[in-house]
Amino acid sequence: MGSLDERLAALKAEGIAAGPVVGTPGLVRVVTVADPAGNLINFAEDLTDGA
Repeated sequence: MGSLDERLAALKAEGIAAGPVVGTPGLVRVVTVADPAGNLINFAEDLTDGA
């Protein structure tokens, strides 16, 4: 899927606003987006090395 920043840029290009990026440094970044029907969707990026 690519990085969370790439996903956010693609959403912004489509005119879809996202909430603030939150998470735990070095572990995970998460953002919530509302689709046109109002459903909330979370996108997350794992920042660990997969260990």
